[in-house]
Amino acid sequence: MLKKCKGCNKEKELSDFYMTHNYRNYFSKCKDCMRASSRKDYYDNYESRRKSADKYKKSKIGLMVSRKANKVTYKKNLYKFRTRYLTKIAIRKGWLAHLACEKCGNFLSEVHHLDYSDPYNVWWLCQKHHTMADNGKLFLYGGEGLNPSQTK
Repeated sequence: MLKKCKGCNKEKELSDFYMTHNYRNYFSKCKDCMRASSRKDYYDNYESRRKSADKYKKSKIGLMVSRKANKVTYKKNLYKFRTRYLTKIAIRKGWLAHLACEKCGNFLSEVHHLDYSDPYNVWWLCQKHHTMADNGKLFLYGGEGLNPSQTK
């Protein structure tokens, strides 16, 4: 069965239209036109949505929701927060030396933990290589091969 789209004025199959919320009818625009108008609305109203989101984040309810989400994340990943905290202390006290990226030599490097149970066995990676390592696109030899940072 064919239906005429009100967006592009073409006759299309019913499978090219989204169904309404009650599953009895189809929307008047085809899927392609709906996507295009949705994308246009997204970019046209970006600033107003951004302002609304910022206002919500600063509101009482927004702050409560954010705090609750942060607490859940903290409880869920307590071992990671503990390891990061101990690593920061070790760097601050000079027990752990800040090194350049172990892949490219960039001195603007970050700490990467292969194993969160050992806060002092870290790799120093630039932001690019750190992101690759977190996404599984950078192979670090399972903790051996390059030079894990040496403690003083």
